[in-house]
Amino acid sequence: MDKVESLDLQARRIRVRRMLEGAREIVEAPLPALLSVVKEINEPRYASLPDLIRGCAIGVPVWTAADIGLTAEDAGLQGSPTQVRRIFARPAAALERSSPGRWRTPIRLSPNW
Repeated sequence: MDKVESLDLQARRIRVRRMLEGAREIVEAPLPALLSVVKEINEPRYASLPDLIRGCAIGVPVWTAADIGLTAEDAGLQGSPTQVRRIFARPAAALERSSPGRWRTPIRLSPNW
């Protein structure tokens, strides 16, 4: 997709333009929809040196849940709409280090090979 032509929330429809080889096509889909964007959609703008310096001096504000009006029940694990049923790790014996900081699953070949 390279452009959203229209978005109708009442009718729950989206209309987008997608790029094909040598052509463009208009596609309409019901919402919710998963969209992906082509890399040519935008060319980034680079900040000028004065803007970079000003941006470094400003800093990034940090907000807590209380700052935005959330209670403990609204945020974190209790406020999450998802539930984790199980967490597990592969046995350490099944992994082997291929290079510093990287792990890979070893290839086990049959003795008949």
